[in-house]
Amino acid sequence: MTVGLGAGLEWSRVFFIDRGRLFLRVMEALWERGREEAAGITNALRKHGVEGGVLLDLMCGIGRVSIPLAEMGYRVLGVDFSPIYIEYARRKASELGARAEFMECDVRRIATALKGMVFDAVVWNWTSIGYYSRETDISILKQALELTREGGLLVLSNTASRDILVERITPRHFEEFDSTIVLHWVSFDPISGRLRDTWRFYEKRGLDLKYLGEADVDLRVYTATEVIEMLEEAGWSFEAAYSSLSDLTPYELKAPLNIVARKQRL
Repeated sequence: MTVGLGAGLEWSRVFFIDRGRLFLRVMEALWERGREEAAGITNALRKHGVEGGVLLDLMCGIGRVSIPLAEMGYRVLGVDFSPIYIEYARRKASELGARAEFMECDVRRIATALKGMVFDAVVWNWTSIGYYSRETDISILKQALELTREGGLLVLSNTASRDILVERITPRHFEEFDSTIVLHWVSFDPISGRLRDTWRFYEKRGLDLKYLGEADVDLRVYTATEVIEMLEEAGWSFEAAYSSLSDLTPYELKAPLNIVARKQRL
């Protein structure tokens, strides 16, 4: 990485805070997709017995899933450590009159930050697991369990598994998000299981592109088996895995990973 993870500067802080307005452009362009993802999450929650109640949305970004979930009848608290995204989410929720609240919070310390609160379900969406180490991911899962009522759920949704990423990885490719073009430089280390991806952001100006900046992603990617093992190690009970939450299709290899787990009653 150009910023050097070994120097103690976390890629996630650079990507989502220091240069967070670059990725904000992507999330804004994907707002309507967030509504589709929220509808799928609602399908899973209802299928597994959480018809309503209070949800915790981990790493919520600008609220593109939290706010639609609130519009679908849930009370939602979204947490993210980026002040840029939390400010945006609060403003958007106010504009839409959604029953969603947002808090600036690092999920690695979520149990302390939300001490005394209890949720009917926790949502962790869009390949947000894997930002840190396996041990840290398990710690986050344990803290989420602590904040969930007995019989409550965890929905890990729209997550890229190692199987699908290794199959489809393209070292050089681009994506288009409205007026924003992102060029990707990608590598994968099969020993560490980490995917490294430099995002270079450009704005379309007629037939030209204006360079806006760049930031690096350094993501640990897991197989479905590994995620389920981590959930169970953290104290969750695995219930189901799906390829799609829109129709609750059972999970198949090379599909996005969606997992539902439950906090067992004592």
